[in-house]
Amino acid sequence: ENEFSGSEAVITESFAKKGALRKVNTLLHEDLHQNIRLPWENGESVITALGDLAALEFFETENNATIILEAKNHIERYLKVSAELLVLLPTIQRLLDTAPREEAREKSLKLIFESGNYEEYKNWYWWKEKRDSFETKLSHDWIYHKHYTTIVGLYEKAGGFRILLEDIKKAPRETEAFQKYLDQLDQKYSAPLSGAF
Repeated sequence: ENEFSGSEAVITESFAKKGALRKVNTLLHEDLHQNIRLPWENGESVITALGDLAALEFFETENNATIILEAKNHIERYLKVSAELLVLLPTIQRLLDTAPREEAREKSLKLIFESGNYEEYKNWYWWKEKRDSFETKLSHDWIYHKHYTTIVGLYEKAGGFRILLEDIKKAPRETEAFQKYLDQLDQKYSAPLSGAF
């Protein structure tokens, strides 16, 4: 009963009107949930990145230069959003921990709007609609993007989507162990191939 499906149809009219990239990203994202069984707090950000990368590889097989560029630009934008969130969220958390709620909220909004350090996130955030639920929106965005940069980096080092996907399927569910596993994958993919030359 949302953008994607309703009580009378599996796919809504509004979703059918979306562009090809949005449709493919969404379908692959939801499909990946069936193959990767991680807790929500880690799974969403991993699957968001994997879905975007799978969509890029799909469109590369189609040889459509326009949509390939669109998919690459989409990933680049989300990499910027993710990088900004990695800096922004700890700062806002400190404000929320040390100042009264309304004061922390106003300082946080000022930080995002006026510092000039979070331009990509500010533009992407849909602030006009979300100011009243800003903590919820920040939390949501963090859940969906905290591992985005890491997963894209692992993809670039792994040399292919399927290699990374198979390794991510083996990831432990516990958060601390999961982070260590990502670090181990980074070391694995960064290691030179012994005897390659």
